[in-house]
Amino acid sequence: MSITEIGWIGTGVMGFYMCEHLIKAGYHLTIFNRTKSKAEALIGLGAKWVDSPKQVAEASQIICIMVGFPYDVRDVVLNQTNGVLAGCKEGDIICDFTTSTPTLAKNIYEEAKMKGVRTLDCPVSGGDVGAKEARLTIMCGGDKEAFDQMIPLFKIMGKTYNLMGGAGAGQHTKAVNQTIIASTMIGVCEGLLYAQRSGLDPTEVLNAVGGGAAASFSLSVYWPRVVKGDLSPGFFVKHFVKDLTIVCEECDKMGIVLPGVQKAKELYTMLRDEIEGGAEMGTQALIKVLEKINKKE
Repeated sequence: MSITEIGWIGTGVMGFYMCEHLIKAGYHLTIFNRTKSKAEALIGLGAKWVDSPKQVAEASQIICIMVGFPYDVRDVVLNQTNGVLAGCKEGDIICDFTTSTPTLAKNIYEEAKMKGVRTLDCPVSGGDVGAKEARLTIMCGGDKEAFDQMIPLFKIMGKTYNLMGGAGAGQHTKAVNQTIIASTMIGVCEGLLYAQRSGLDPTEVLNAVGGGAAASFSLSVYWPRVVKGDLSPGFFVKHFVKDLTIVCEECDKMGIVLPGVQKAKELYTMLRDEIEGGAEMGTQALIKVLEKINKKE
């Protein structure tokens, strides 16, 4: 392997599995996470712990980032004291897997370019299942040379990986992905509530409709979880609200109106703000909002 030193920042629900795949594939990783306890298992697999994003960059040729919000990305990369860019060397690659804003991706690209550092914005789709099973969809923005160098790593973590254009194009593609998922998840939860209220067996309903025109990742993965009462996060509600906010902001910039996304943002904001613990639940917990609207505790 021509690239042996990889840095990883962010070992949450998604980042943990992505990082684990690289370690098991034989790469040496230097890692950092705000909460060290969430990285202990990776340290046990051989990852080296350091105390800041800057130290990750100093030890690595490629620095991968998977954190929560755009402001986290900005601080992790651009913090002048302990940020990734402060520790990078000419020729390094910063690969940000976080769902963030196209504008921030372009800003980081330009800042890094002045130091001879290449960047890719590479948000992913597939949730915890996709991360665990290395079946993520990876949507990339940036230069082809950097993309080509990342392909061996993308193959380890995902099933599809595409260069969509220049800096920010990966984030725009993820916005499209979330736009589609938003209305799909509403349909899944509304369909489940309808099935329950009409007296149907939800499991048998899934067997009947899950292979037809209604089939989707959200239906096959999240319908059974809700039936079991499992609202744990494959993808956090607080992060989905962030994603839908980004979509709406980009729509405003382009002068377009997407009513489905606006409604989804409204419902998920209700879930985050009005359901106890809602922000930390998985996106399938939207069923709680529908039950509240329909006056069922």
